[in-house]
Amino acid sequence: MNDDSQPRPTPIRLRAAQLAIKVLTAAEKTKTSIRNAFQLIIKQQPKVSNKDVQSAYHLVLEIAKRRGRLEHYLEMAMENVPVFLRDKITTNLILHHLLVFITFLVTEERYQQSSPSNTQIKKLMRVLLRQNDILLSTKEKIALDHIIKRLQLLDLNIIEDEIRTTGIITEYSVKYNFPKWLIEKLLDQHGKKLVQDFLTAENRQIRRYFRLRASHSEIIDEIMNELPDADKNVKKHHLSFPSAGNNDQTHLIMLEVTNFNNQINAVLQKYIPSCGVIQDKASALIPSLLFPIKNEVVIDLTAGPGQKYTLILEHAKNSYIIGCEYNKKRLQIAMMWQKTLKQWLTENGTKAQLLHADSISLPMRNECADKILLDAPCSSTGILAKYPDHRWHQVNLKFITTLQEKLLNEALRILKKGGIGVYSVCSVLKEEGEYLIKKFLNRLELVSFDLNNEWSIPSEFGKRTFRHLHDTDNFFIALFRKNERST
Repeated sequence: MNDDSQPRPTPIRLRAAQLAIKVLTAAEKTKTSIRNAFQLIIKQQPKVSNKDVQSAYHLVLEIAKRRGRLEHYLEMAMENVPVFLRDKITTNLILHHLLVFITFLVTEERYQQSSPSNTQIKKLMRVLLRQNDILLSTKEKIALDHIIKRLQLLDLNIIEDEIRTTGIITEYSVKYNFPKWLIEKLLDQHGKKLVQDFLTAENRQIRRYFRLRASHSEIIDEIMNELPDADKNVKKHHLSFPSAGNNDQTHLIMLEVTNFNNQINAVLQKYIPSCGVIQDKASALIPSLLFPIKNEVVIDLTAGPGQKYTLILEHAKNSYIIGCEYNKKRLQIAMMWQKTLKQWLTENGTKAQLLHADSISLPMRNECADKILLDAPCSSTGILAKYPDHRWHQVNLKFITTLQEKLLNEALRILKKGGIGVYSVCSVLKEEGEYLIKKFLNRLELVSFDLNNEWSIPSEFGKRTFRHLHDTDNFFIALFRKNERST
């Protein structure tokens, strides 16, 4: 087949590819989301068109969703490539992402039947190398030609058969597009059946939830009437959550959206944050474990951006609620949300205060809080369905767990003896959940909740929620009481 009959990368596709590579590289360097990386890159590209941005965003998301598969293809294409170039690809993020993009282009569904020709791919590669200021030697160019030819010759059906013989970790990595290190750890900690169910659910379309604020619960029908195709995509729920280890229940009104799209988001944004907030069911469960809150001091050690913190404010009576947040941007969001509840707080006799503070060492006396909430910073391995690009970020688990241990230690310092606390992380790793809580069993005792296991399943030293079981984000949650003998 000659070049003229092949699908040609259009100018907009070239520009989109250039943006996509910049965004992928920025996201990995800064360990941030694609959305944040896009904002960073677009600010540096003031003349880029909306069409280019949308096209690039689509490319990056598709690459992120399939990166495990694409990198496996790339590894196969690099067989017999000189070691010096393989090392260059490993150490040069831009070159690596450029090659992942080329792999995506060659294997993309619309090119399955007629891949771009070798000439076209070479031309695209030269343009992208030049735009990214990557200079290659003659030998390196020859090696890249070898990789491109190998990519085009890959028989994807044969590869699928070969993957099944390479071992369960590689098979799951390619099949479900998750990094090998995470799959290996999941299999070790949770077992094959749960891991299969978890990975399958993480690649399905997720459900979104919109929680009505307690002060505006009466407008639920008004919002429903505005939502397009609400009868098909949206369900109204009056949810009951267990509270504070007793028989009390917290009742929340939430909208469950099965097909969250731009039209639905546009309607809901009109009601955020004054009337409601987009918040996962498990995220709403976590602070509700502290209820009822009456005539008490409650401290949220990680209050930003405010979903859990403001839920506490909505259900407190004659209490003093303190939110602490180290990140200034998250703190500003929480402050904005708190202002919308000013009248509600006055009516319920509750005082609220947000502090810019490092919760590792708080400016508070010992045992000053009746209840505490610690939704700790974590690996975010429990919300990878929402952020597929985060699957490929490097995770410094030792740093994260050390921070979590320091935060929990400080939380127990300010909690009164006999006081109630909640520790939670949106992580599927036991190092951040069960193993951490185990270290503190001499200072706290676990409290049972959700006895019917409607919202969670029992786990060692706490409970867990899973998307494939509960249609929620994947959380570890521990409800506890500080020991009277704790020092």
